[in-house]
Amino acid sequence: MTDETRIDELIADLRQAPLAVRRAATAELGASGAAAVEPLIAAMLDGDNDLRWYAARALVQIGEPAIAPLLAAMRAREDRDFRRYAMAALTGIGEAAVEPLIGVIESADPGLQPFAAMAICKIGQPAVEPLLRLM
Repeated sequence: MTDETRIDELIADLRQAPLAVRRAATAELGASGAAAVEPLIAAMLDGDNDLRWYAARALVQIGEPAIAPLLAAMRAREDRDFRRYAMAALTGIGEAAVEPLIGVIESADPGLQPFAAMAICKIGQPAVEPLLRLM
């Protein structure tokens, strides 16, 4: 079985499997690394909020490779629920997401700026020094 096939199966588990299976799928997807980023984001774009939550948790585990694709998807899609869960993932990724989030705040995109500001606030201390440079 290819990694792509396994990732598709795991995402299917996130959609409707029992809770224990969803948790296991989230962990395995998170361990899959960058190969799972785009399929997870695609699932978040088309899924319900439960699926978005599990996908966001997997993206947090993946970490830095998920940052740029999440921000690109947020720019391309104005769905508030998707953006909320994507920002939750970026918040969970933490310090590595600070500079890209500051870039969103500096941008002229008023639809994304509040989400980025909230994520930066939740990241906390690691964001302070980069924010001070904006002043």
